[in-house]
Amino acid sequence: MSEFSGKVVMVTGGGSGIGRGTSLLFGEEKARVVVVDRDESAALETAKLIHRNSGEALSLKADVASKNDVKNVIKTAVG
Repeated sequence: MSEFSGKVVMVTGGGSGIGRGTSLLFGEEKARVVVVDRDESAALETAKLIHRNSGEALSLKADVASKNDVKNVIKTAVG
């Protein structure tokens, strides 16, 4: 069992580059990954890749420069 199993991990910029790679690694470690990106389709693609590898992921469109977006992401991610 991984130390991340059952944990929720939020990755901003998770739709591409280092953020995507980080999201995929957390997915492999059995974390529940919240993929956050300004590009909704990129975040969704990352979440799909995690699902294909039997991981759990949620994709959310948000701009972390927006206080309201950040509040909504946290509210959605943790209930």
